[in-house]
Amino acid sequence: PGDPTDPSTKPYQIIQDIRKRKGLKEGLPDLSQYLDKL
Repeated sequence: PGDPTDPSTKPYQIIQDIRKRKGLKEGLPDLSQYLDKL
């Protein structure tokens, strides 16, 4: 258990490692990227 948005937690580190391995941008994506603009 832990907060994936808190840089001092293990889930955050796991997310960063996965994003780096997949070639995605570092950091969590902004939720506005997923909202419809209608």
